[in-house]
Amino acid sequence: MASNISPQAHIDPAARIGEGCTIYPFTYIEGDVVIGDDCTIYPFASVMAGTRMGTGNIVHQGTVLGALPQDFEFRGNNTE
Repeated sequence: MASNISPQAHIDPAARIGEGCTIYPFTYIEGDVVIGDDCTIYPFASVMAGTRMGTGNIVHQGTVLGALPQDFEFRGNNTE
């Protein structure tokens, strides 16, 4: 089953998108991202490098996944 990806979404060519996904306009997906099968990503969501999503996830409008943590103790280590 092919994915339904809006031509108005920005998806880095290095990102891996599973089968049967729906990606709405104005979504931003960086490289080094893996999105499993049958996921839905609504408009204005950002999926940043290092994010790994399984099957059947729903990402709602305005969500940011994989950005730097908003934690005063964060010192730049890997946060997959």
